[in-house]
Parts: sequence; C-alpha cells; structure tokens
Amino acid sequence: MKRQVIETFLNLSGVLGIALMDDGHSRPYFHGIDTLLNGQQREALTQGVQQVVSTTPSDFTSFTFYFLSHNAHIYKLTNGTILLVLTAPHLDIETYTPRLTELQQVLQDDAQNAIANFRLLAGSSTLTTPNYWQPTTPAIAPYPTPSSDSADSTPDSTPPDSPTDLASEISWEMMLTALNSLSDATAHYLGKIVVANTWRSSRPAEDCLDRINLDRNGHFALGETSTHPLNEVTVDAQTLAALRLWASAFSIRCARIIRDYREMVLLQGLNEQQQAALQIPKTD
Repeated sequence: MKRQVIETFLNLSGVLGIALMDDGHSRPYFHGIDTLLNGQQREALTQGVQQVVSTTPSDFTSFTFYFLSHNAHIYKLTNGTILLVLTAPHLDIETYTPRLTELQQVLQDDAQNAIANFRLLAGSSTLTTPNYWQPTTPAIAPYPTPSSDSADSTPDSTPPDSPTDLASEISWEMMLTALNSLSDATAHYLGKIVVANTWRSSRPAEDCLDRINLDRNGHFALGETSTHPLNEVTVDAQTLAALRLWASAFSIRCARIIRDYREMVLLQGLNEQQQAALQIPKTD
C-alpha cells in the first residue's frame, strides 16, 4: 500500500486518525488515533465499532456515530475489511470524499498486502488485549464497600439509605427519567451504542433488576405492566439500591474515558431531582 495515500488522508483538515480491522471482530490497527486517545478510550471506541458491525444489516457500507466530541465513521470495504475514520465535527466534505475514495480503493485493490503494510505503519498502536471487544460483567458487591481498591468496584461511599422512607419518595417515572437523562447526557460524548454496551457490562447481578428493560439506545423501561401510572408507583428499597449501584458503576466506567465527567455530565446533564434520585457518589 502506498504510504503517501495514508499520509495525505491523515493530513486532511478535520481528519484525526484512522484504524483498520480485518473484520468486525479482529483487533484494530490504529494510525494517528493513538496520539489523540488513550488505551481505554481506544478500547471504548473499538467496542462501539464492534457493536455497530454486529447490529447493523450485513449489507451496510457506512455508519457514523458520535464519540468524545468527534465523529467516528465506519466504512465496510468490499473485501470485508472495516475502515474507521475519526474526524472533527466540521469536515470539508468536498476534499474529504475523493481522498476517502482513493484510500478505500488502495485498501481493496490488494487487501492482503494493504493490511500487512498498515500493521507496520500502525506499529505499537495496536490493542493487544485478546478479548478487548467482549463486554465483561464486573464483580460488584451488593453494596459499595469503602475498602475496595478494585478498578471496577463502586466508589467509596456508605450504603444507600435502604430501610427508610426515601424509597417511597422515588417513583418509577422519576427513576427511569433520571436513568435515561444520564444515558442521553453521556451519549453526547460516547454515542448511544457505547453507552448501551457500558450499561450492560456494568449491571450488578441483582435479580430485582430483571424487570428492567434496556434498549439499544441505552434507554430504560419497566418491563412489567402496572394498573397504576408510573408516577404513582414507587421503587422498592432493594431495587432502588440496585439501580443506584448500577448508575454508580456505569459512571465510574464513563469517567475513565470522559475527562471531567462529573462536571460535564452528572452536574450539567441531570437536574437536582435526578441527581438526588440516582445518588451517584463523588469520586476523586
């Protein structure tokens, strides 16, 4: 593959970096993106790509989602190779489109050599974790424990006030609205696909959460039907504690990717009532 084709493409105004994958499940090879995103951010971006590839129709050719204030463009080439291009929000399409076509053509003309050469260019930028794209369920205790030092543990805090009258003050409508507002505020930076995947991978192993439905956009709904409006049905103490634990675990993972996550998302994206409903502990 001609090195100048990649370099010319990367030098376009608004293009931040590219990555190449043999298919939707192989390890990506980053070029340029590694100088912009750290390892955890690249992993989150890769999870987003994998989710797109696994959930969109097999005949899709391109897809764009929002990631960390940038646009992530996915292009499926004729040989099955996945090209990822990370760009700034403002892009000169008239210049970008012909250069993109040139890059795609080079990648498709001689796929085997193109991928091999791209790997050499990417060098140490490749993610080396074997199963980086597969979400894992963290070992989360039923309640936060101040002594836990695990990276996937919940933040230092005292257990929620479970056997008090607080649960009676939180309706299902209020709680679901708070959770969905948290998803929407986070999706502004990570995109809906990554947000939904992060919710699933951070879910506590609590049976009381089985009644909650989470869709592909990261939105929550109550699976069980009720004869009363949701604003009249309160969340029981056990489920309330589990939901707050879930929101805390989700926020911890997102804070590793989004700088100033608490200030930008938790405080600006949620109103005071929603913050009080979720009670996400402050972490340093």
